Amino acid sequence: MIRQPSYLIFGIFLSILAFYLFRIGVSYWWVGTAAFLAFGSFGVSIEEKKINNISNEPGPQEYKTTVPKFISLKKFNNSEIGLDEIKKRYGVIAEFYNNYKFNLYNDISNRKTAEKQMNDIVNVLDKNLNDIAHGTSGSFLSYPMIISGMVHFKFVTKKRVTQVHNDLKEMHKTGELLDFDDILMGVLESILGI
Repeated sequence: MIRQPSYLIFGIFLSILAFYLFRIGVSYWWVGTAAFLAFGSFGVSIEEKKINNISNEPGPQEYKTTVPKFISLKKFNNSEIGLDEIKKRYGVIAEFYNNYKFNLYNDISNRKTAEKQMNDIVNVLDKNLNDIAHGTSGSFLSYPMIISGMVHFKFVTKKRVTQVHNDLKEMHKTGELLDFDDILMGVLESILGI
């Protein structure tokens, strides 16, 4: 950031020099070199400004989060717990997704809300996803596939799931730096398919 004005000033100086050299009739090579360096300095100052603006933007960085295509409808229809029970649990999970608060863990003033949301990840989200997984023969379904079923049955939109998962990835990243609880980190990894 400190270097940006110096590139701009250097560019202005070189463009004035190029104009002066052109006016007094100096070789075109010298004029061209000064002009080339002037435009380069302007370009560097503009690019530095863009880079600084991007890195200082608040909010989560976008990840390539995808929701897998739901292919387990037959398994759900033939499950031990039944499709109605699965849909009931999907309603609870969808409520978590639809009421999810973003970026709570970045601000200390949101501590209580963030703690409640982190507890809900373990006690509500993981519990219901785990019950669906065990009720449908367990091992064949991963959490991302179960969550894709929630999108398939239209309890929540794919866009909302992607937004929440992007924020959960930020939470996981923060948790690695701040050493969050192992249980929470394990649940986040299961949900995100990490």
